[in-house]
Amino acid sequence: MFAPFLALVTFLILPGCGSPAAVEHLTSREFSFLTRDGVRLVGTLYAPSQAGSPGLILVHGDDETRASFDSFAGKAQREGYHVLAFDRRGYGESTNRVAGSVDMNGAGALLDLEAARLALLQNGADPDNLAVIGAESGANLALKYAGPQSGIQAAVLLTPVRSQDGIAVEELLQAFGARPVLLMVSTDDVHGLATAESLRALAPGHCEVREYQGSAEGTEILEAVSTSSGQLLLWLSGIIGPEAIERNRSLDESAAGSVPTN
Repeated sequence: MFAPFLALVTFLILPGCGSPAAVEHLTSREFSFLTRDGVRLVGTLYAPSQAGSPGLILVHGDDETRASFDSFAGKAQREGYHVLAFDRRGYGESTNRVAGSVDMNGAGALLDLEAARLALLQNGADPDNLAVIGAESGANLALKYAGPQSGIQAAVLLTPVRSQDGIAVEELLQAFGARPVLLMVSTDDVHGLATAESLRALAPGHCEVREYQGSAEGTEILEAVSTSSGQLLLWLSGIIGPEAIERNRSLDESAAGSVPTN
């Protein structure tokens, strides 16, 4: 699945600009859904006009809510992605107390991501073409959740933290295996740069680091750097984007047609 991607990761201009999808009027909607342990989460769904499109799960960092992804989510929707941004438990409009306490970063947070994935699929995303995008602590959570989830094809990490709950992010990357990873950091963020370079050196698969001038961290990069969202979506387009899905479908049909019959 990943071989065609390597030849396509060239940061030129975002495909689709000027296409009907780029100018189509699309809307988002808020809805709530439950985790397996009964926590009510609130999310915003950005759905394209076509069902069965690739899906993105957006995971915000500490002291943020799903609103931190608003601008990027709309851009991804216009490029043909099903996008779900949600408030993690304990944040924003999601439940902040369950039986007197809430596990905001441990096992409970992983249940949030599982519920978000299922909600995204129930709303029309392609189950075989998913990616997670996380910011800061949300990047670590996204990578930790995606490790055993073979249906998640790629991960984008905006300023991941070095260690969370005693687990080094390098361990999480090893568990993610050979699937492609994009790291986005700022040049003035010394710790973020060091973490990104360490991950690139240890990655078992394709791992790319994109550096941006300034000191923005996490979702701030998507807001502060005008080219960052387009470059992120272009990177994804070779893995799970609408073009990649169509290309892989054509390859599958060609392979099926070339099988000799007796």
